[in-house]
Amino acid sequence: MTINMLSELNPHGLNCNICVCVSRMWEFCDKDSGQIKHLDLVIVYEKNDAMYVEIPPEAISTLKNHLSEGKIVDIRRFLVQKAKSVYKVVEAPYMIKLSQRSIITPVIPEARQFPKYVFNLIPFSEIKQHAGLTNRFLGPRAIEFDGDKVYNEGQKTPIITIFVGTLAKTVGAQRP
Repeated sequence: MTINMLSELNPHGLNCNICVCVSRMWEFCDKDSGQIKHLDLVIVYEKNDAMYVEIPPEAISTLKNHLSEGKIVDIRRFLVQKAKSVYKVVEAPYMIKLSQRSIITPVIPEARQFPKYVFNLIPFSEIKQHAGLTNRFLGPRAIEFDGDKVYNEGQKTPIITIFVGTLAKTVGAQRP
């Protein structure tokens, strides 16, 4: 069976098979009811490709037992669709949506080497370009972050800024 790289996936591909490491896994819950809306993953291919995965509530009980952070798995029977525009945890044009028909098989032994984390570093010279963007920060945090101030300070002294696990979503307001 051929293993596809994440970078090869697109909405028109059929019968794809991927071998990936589960880098992150979390439950996305409704803010009012607390009910799980979907189970989310960041998966990583050994060449540092990453992709966001969403598992709907009806498939969680079937698939979650096969998944854990750091585990290497083969995944088949999934849908590839355009990535969400307001909630992008990784830089990828597409995301994967699993279903009850998806097949997850643990890779034993886990001989392949996968990166543990994925990230995108923004060169300091490009920070100014990101000053008004709100698709990477949580609501009002985008306004509170003073990109110009960080840029100006960075001209005088080195500044290291790391945003980990930033989440962009609109709650009770209009989308930008």
